[in-house]
Parts: sequence; structure tokens; C-alpha cells
Amino acid sequence: MRGHHLVDPSRVAVVGGSQGGGISTSVAALARLALAPALWSVAMRDVTCPPSTVFAAYHSYGGPKEIGVYEFNDHEGGDAFHRSRQLTWLASNV
Repeated sequence: MRGHHLVDPSRVAVVGGSQGGGISTSVAALARLALAPALWSVAMRDVTCPPSTVFAAYHSYGGPKEIGVYEFNDHEGGDAFHRSRQLTWLASNV
């Protein structure tokens, strides 16, 4: 997509939640090879996507990264709190 003449290659973002988040991480460049900045989130009470798997993927990601940790959330993650953080993060990173 970055090579398309209508796309500014410096302003491309990949977004996904739950399994989509895992897939977008893989698509982003096989995690360890990634160079793009990334914003992650983890819900500490999530039994669908356990925090241990999120932290494992986060620590193996090769690019600059930050993570939002939501101590009391389940699979919905940070929900509106994280959405707000995503918009702020995108405005300053993409």
C-alpha cells in the first residue's frame, strides 16, 4: 500500500484488536523485524487474550513501542480510554 501513488508512505497505520491485533502485528513486519512505532494495550483480566501472550508479543516487537495497561478490564481492553489514547498517539506518530 505504501507504494501506491495516492498514499503518503509516512502516514500509514495498521490497527487491530483481539485477534486482529495479533494479525496486524504479523502483517506489520513479523514483529522482530518491525521498525514502525507501535501502541499496544493489554487488559489484565482478559481470559480471551491472556496478558502473558500480549506481553510476550510486545517484548518481541522490534520497533519503538509503548503499552497501555488496563488493570481492571477484560477483553474490551481499555475501550474508550484506549481509543482516546490511540487518537492522541496517531496524531503525534503518523
